[in-house]
Amino acid sequence: MASGTNGNRKKPKANTAQVVEELASQGHSILNISRALGISKELFYVWREQYPDIETALQHGKEKERHDLH
Repeated sequence: MASGTNGNRKKPKANTAQVVEELASQGHSILNISRALGISKELFYVWREQYPDIETALQHGKEKERHDLH
C-alpha cells in the first residue's frame, strides 16, 4: 500500500479558499485551519503550493486580521 506521501491524495473542496480566508481573518493558525479542513498541516502546505487561490485566501485573511487589530 502507498505510504500516503502523495500530496494529491485529497483535493480541496470548492469552498476551501473561502474557509481559509475566514479562519485566517479570525487569527487562526495554520494548524487550526488545517484541522478545520480535516487535513494535515503538511497537506495544507502542499495545497498552498498547488492551488494559488488557497495561498491568496490565506494572505487576504491575514491582512484582514491585521487591519482589524488597528
